[in-house]
Amino acid sequence: MANYFIKDSIKGKIKIGNFNLNKKNDLMYLTIPTFEKFNNLFHIFTTRIPNDFDLGINTETPLKKIYNNYEKLAKIFNLNLNDFVLSDQIHEDNILIIDESYKSNNFLFDRKVKNSDALITNKKNIILVTLYADCTPIYFFDPKNNVIGLAHSGWKGTIKKIAEKTIKKMKDVYNSNPEDILVALGPSIGPNSFEVREDVKLLFERTFPKNIHIIKKKNNEKYLINIWKAIEYTLINSGIKKENILISDIDTYSNTDLFFSYRKEGKTGRMAAIMALIDK
Repeated sequence: MANYFIKDSIKGKIKIGNFNLNKKNDLMYLTIPTFEKFNNLFHIFTTRIPNDFDLGINTETPLKKIYNNYEKLAKIFNLNLNDFVLSDQIHEDNILIIDESYKSNNFLFDRKVKNSDALITNKKNIILVTLYADCTPIYFFDPKNNVIGLAHSGWKGTIKKIAEKTIKKMKDVYNSNPEDILVALGPSIGPNSFEVREDVKLLFERTFPKNIHIIKKKNNEKYLINIWKAIEYTLINSGIKKENILISDIDTYSNTDLFFSYRKEGKTGRMAAIMALIDK
């Protein structure tokens, strides 16, 4: 882990990859430098610290403990649990527009989002949550129209181009201009860790035929896939400016002291990407 930590001597912040590492009470979490200047935007990416801080809804951890972890998170950041809206991820490309009707008096045990890997809203005080243990969290923010989005992009979602479809939905529903949208890719399995066989490699070749930087041969049976580059290609092809894309450059598989990794650990917990428009 030590090779990832960089002290920014000018701003006095600790960086891991291209994100900022923070600690509040005993909770360690990440923030996105390009998003931090917006006072009306709350965003974090959680880690497994403290004590394997699991926020998953389909893990081995009892739901009561998961609920307690959300309670702790809400208390630390002064958030209302009734404002949380959790995704119900199925590795597809379904995108939901979230409003107050998706809130619940019991956000964890009575979840109203069904079969969706991406959530979008322009409503204040709706806290979007998507869950991860190697798949890529994609954060979207349109500061001109005050629209936010989170997309869960595993390798299947990447092939289905969920990032592109999320941008299209933001355009269609909120009149967002892709050139205004800021995007960040959070911690996920990295290009030197994501091994696949021929069948999955062929799917990426068909989806990204012109992008030679996505696939690298490892040996006669295995290939390495750069999910980050694949998503970046999709974003740029959707009209997002390259300078408006920030890739965390943090590999969950290689850093299980700080992150859960399903590929490395099998049964494990989940981190959360959390985002909300808040009152200034």
